Amino acid sequence: MEIKQLLRIRNLTTRLQGHGREIVVAEGLDMDVFAGEILGLIGESGCGKTMTALSLTSLVPPDTQITYNEYTFGEAPIHLNDPRDVRRVRGNGIAYIFQEPSAYLNPLVRIGSQIQETIRLTRGFSSAQAKTEACRCLEEASLKPAHLFYDLYVHQLSGGMSQRAMIALALAQNAKMIVADEPTTALDKSTERSIMATIDKIRRESGRAILWITHDLGLIESLADRILVMYAGRFVETGLTRKVLGHPQHPYTQALVRCLPKHMKEGRFGSIPGAVPDLSRTRTGCLFYPRCPKRIPSCSMQEPAIRHVAPDHGVRCFLL
Repeated sequence: MEIKQLLRIRNLTTRLQGHGREIVVAEGLDMDVFAGEILGLIGESGCGKTMTALSLTSLVPPDTQITYNEYTFGEAPIHLNDPRDVRRVRGNGIAYIFQEPSAYLNPLVRIGSQIQETIRLTRGFSSAQAKTEACRCLEEASLKPAHLFYDLYVHQLSGGMSQRAMIALALAQNAKMIVADEPTTALDKSTERSIMATIDKIRRESGRAILWITHDLGLIESLADRILVMYAGRFVETGLTRKVLGHPQHPYTQALVRCLPKHMKEGRFGSIPGAVPDLSRTRTGCLFYPRCPKRIPSCSMQEPAIRHVAPDHGVRCFLL
């Protein structure tokens, strides 16, 4: 069966302007997303993962510049400076499940009414049709029976239930792709596994693509088909999850893998010295150079390009 490419973007760069300085949160990113897959976007906090995902639909602060050489969604070109294209790619194209549902769900409006209104506005349903569809979305997000949850407010839901309400809200838009931004971070392990299973079930049954953002390699290792490893606004390693995490090639990916519990030594987790660089400073050489245990002099002078060590495995490193 042919795998359909849903999203293709080349040389995506996102710059934030503020307080007299420019912050380059994403630079020169190439991304392909295919229908029915889970693509993991991983990296430390502050490396640009969320802003990269928000850039895909221009959900960014006003003083933000987004540039790219090519952007297609569903085979149609997207121009983020055209409001019509932005409306097309938002909602029905790409929907979001955010990390903190309470920050995005209206505390003054019942959960069911929020979902119903989203359906009515994005899909043109009548009020009665939208209510029926809202109940179906609640059921698909495992909030069953739907009528019990429809009239509740967000403060009446547990953390896991609130996250399921966010999932239902994403489903309400009938999007072809869902961005799940750290959707299980604040949840206990049992609830985390349940949410993961729900999203994976939605992906398998509907053919939607999932872009899963996380810093948790242990989670993404068992979930994603492919992964993008991000460091300081750049993709440093890309490929099939089993290959990238089974045989990591970039020193940063290797360091992340050593931090997994299964690689603990003498009862201690691995660690990466230093911190993610200030993205507002001028970029020179490999951005991981100051923290890299394998660095060579040339790493400080020029940034390496992505090299393909296999047809489906790319690495940004001079050491290969």
